Amino acid sequence: TQSDPLGHLYKELRTLHTKVDQLESSISKKVTDDIQSSVPLIVADTLKENLSGLPTEALKNTLP
Repeated sequence: TQSDPLGHLYKELRTLHTKVDQLESSISKKVTDDIQSSVPLIVADTLKENLSGLPTEALKNTLP
């Protein structure tokens, strides 16, 4: 309208701002979900690597 020449720009800016917020939320959720699904595997693999040699080392120290 002529009474508010910048009104349509303000409306567009609000719409774009809302879309950016939604994208940020979506990206944050995806990253969080990916991290949560990866951490157990990383921990399990690390434990497997680090603990696999323990019985052998323990036997070396106890057997003559």
